Amino acid sequence: MAQNRQGGPPEASDAALWAEGLELVLPTVAATDPDFWDLWNPEGVLPVAYIIDQRGVITWRDAGDSGGLPTMQAKIETLLRP
Repeated sequence: MAQNRQGGPPEASDAALWAEGLELVLPTVAATDPDFWDLWNPEGVLPVAYIIDQRGVITWRDAGDSGGLPTMQAKIETLLRP
């Protein structure tokens, strides 16, 4: 199972810590169900981020600390355009 930065399984509170550390203002969640990790994060890398559009389609994914925030912001801004 994926682990948080302390080396244990992720907890729901980890999402708030990551969001705060990354200065995110959008809703964040931490899924702690092992079935989720097997399906959505098989590499077990944290944090993992997804952008899901209004139709429920994943439009972007990033795992680990790869500096993807500028890309994420640009993608969100594109999705929010009328």
